[in-house]
Amino acid sequence: LMELPGVICYFNPGGEVLRDATGLRQGLNHAWIHDFPPLDMWTNVRLYQATESWSLMDTVGNGQFDLPDMEAVFLADNYKPSEVEEFLRNAALFSLREDNDFEDGDTADGPGGIVWLAIECDEALADPPRPTIRWIPDDGHEPPGELLDTGGDDDDDDDDLEDEELDQITEQEIERLLGPDFAGGSSEPDEAEDSDDLPGNPKDDY
Repeated sequence: LMELPGVICYFNPGGEVLRDATGLRQGLNHAWIHDFPPLDMWTNVRLYQATESWSLMDTVGNGQFDLPDMEAVFLADNYKPSEVEEFLRNAALFSLREDNDFEDGDTADGPGGIVWLAIECDEALADPPRPTIRWIPDDGHEPPGELLDTGGDDDDDDDDLEDEELDQITEQEIERLLGPDFAGGSSEPDEAEDSDDLPGNPKDDY
C-alpha cells in the first residue's frame, strides 16, 4: 500500500501510530527478525506529566488485539522513560503470546530492578476511555489518590441510587394500592396476649 501513488504515510487511528515508509519497513523488519508481532506498528506509547513529581505512561491500541492497554505511574526522577516503555511493551507482548491477562495483585520485575504491582482498572487515566492494567513500582512511594482511581465507582453509586429509587417507588405503589396501613408496616410478629396459652408451654395445674 505504501507504494501506491499519492500515499505518504501509514496511519493507524486505533493505536495513534503514524509512520513513513522507512519507519514502517524498519518496524516490520525488526519484528520479523526477533520473531514477535510488530506491536509498535499497531500501538503507541505516550508519556504525561501527571503531577509535579509523578509521571504517567500508557499504551494505546491494545484493544485491537482484545487486550487491555497498559499504564504505569511512577516518580519521574526515579525511572528512565525508555525503560518504562520497554516494560509496558513487554507486558503487552506477554499477554498476547500467553493469552493470559494480568489481574489485581500480579507482580513483575520492572524498571529500577524492583517489583511492580498490577491493578485492574475499568477506566484509563487518559483518553480514550478503556480498561487498563496499571503498574505501580513497589518502592515505598504511594502515588497520589487521583492516580490510583480505577474507575467504575461512580457506576456502583448510580446502581445504589437506582435501587433506592426503586424501593421508594415500590413503597409508594403499595400505599396507593393497599392503603397506608400496609405500607411501611412492621414486619415483627404480633405479641401473644398470654404466653401461657402458647403451644408447648406447660400450664400450672395449681
